[in-house]
Amino acid sequence: MRRAMMVPYVTRRALASDLFTQMNREFDRLFEDFVPAQREAWENREALANAHTHEDEKFFLVSVDMPGMKREDIKIEVLDHILTVTGERKERSPARQYILKRSFSLPREVNAESVEANYEDGVLKLYLPKVEAPQARQIEVKAGQTGVWEQLAATPQAQTKAPTEGSQH
Repeated sequence: MRRAMMVPYVTRRALASDLFTQMNREFDRLFEDFVPAQREAWENREALANAHTHEDEKFFLVSVDMPGMKREDIKIEVLDHILTVTGERKERSPARQYILKRSFSLPREVNAESVEANYEDGVLKLYLPKVEAPQARQIEVKAGQTGVWEQLAATPQAQTKAPTEGSQH
């Protein structure tokens, strides 16, 4: 009796799928060895925090979503009318951390010295009061050398002669 050989049934689709799977594994291995810094970038993630703003005639309100942060993990700074909010959460491994950061350019009408913050249920709320609008002031025009003009006239620089017409320097 003749013996039949058993050959596994493999379709062309299965061969192609296995080939691509193997290629993907090789590319992953290649890039893992080639770019070890990429792994660190994934471990220390920095993201742009989601924010919402509201303006009233006397203040601005800013809400920044900072889920999973503790109040102690949040830092708020104002420098040159730039408000920066940063939250840094350490993961289980000391080498891993999660950073949320957002910066806002504040209008000149914000009183940066009076900013207040509140953190509750993963949302940081910032109260930014506006300064009162400056009022125009009328200035009286005086004649003669009175007030500060009298003092300026007494200084040695003011006593030097001004060049006359036709003289050269």
